[in-house]
Amino acid sequence: MRFKIFVFLLLLLSCKNESKETIIFKKYLETTHHLEIPENSNIYIVFPKLACKGCVQDLIGNIADNLDKNKTYTFIVSNTSIYFPANLSSIGKWHFDKKGDIDKINLGLSNLTIIKTNKGQVVSVIPIDIGEYDKLTKALE
Repeated sequence: MRFKIFVFLLLLLSCKNESKETIIFKKYLETTHHLEIPENSNIYIVFPKLACKGCVQDLIGNIADNLDKNKTYTFIVSNTSIYFPANLSSIGKWHFDKKGDIDKINLGLSNLTIIKTNKGQVVSVIPIDIGEYDKLTKALE
C-alpha cells in the first residue's frame, strides 16, 4: 500500500500545471512551426491575418523604436500584406503562417498581440490596438 501511495505522489509531483494559454500556444507552435516554447524568456510579436492592415502599419514604427537588443524576439506573421521596414526585418526570428492558423486559436488576439513566455510557459498575452503606443512600449519591456 505504501508503495502505491509513493508512486501516486511521485506521479502527481511530476505533472506540470500549464495554463490554458500555454497549452494552446504550445500546440500551435508545435503543429504550425515545429517549435517549442523555450526555457529562456522570449517575446512573441504576433500579426494575425485578420488584423486591420492600416492599424498594424501604424504600430510597426513604434515596435522598431522600442525593441531592446538584449531581449529575444520572435515574430509570427500571418498577414503577409504588411510592410516591415528593413531595420525591423533584421531583428529576431521570423516565422510566417501563410494558412492563418494563428487566427484559429483561442488566445484573444488583436491587430497586434504580444505573447511573453518564460520557462516554457506563457506568462502573458497582451492584445494591442491602434493608438495604444504606451501599452505597446510597456509590453515590449
